[in-house]
Amino acid sequence: MGLQGLRNVSRDAVEVSAKIRLSVAFHANTKDRNIPSHAIDAGQVWTISDPSAGDKITITAAAFAPLGLVVP
Repeated sequence: MGLQGLRNVSRDAVEVSAKIRLSVAFHANTKDRNIPSHAIDAGQVWTISDPSAGDKITITAAAFAPLGLVVP
């Protein structure tokens, strides 16, 4: 189940990337999952699939403050 999604309400495309700090990770793996840059066209929604409860997601985009979320 994905989050509701991030909607671009502007008239221009927005280039975003995300970093997920995993709430549960195998000890030999990193706790961070980086999601590469993604363009969200005007009026479109971007959803990150399969987050786990407690994951901390930080979404960044040029000219915007970082958006921090915790998956309930």
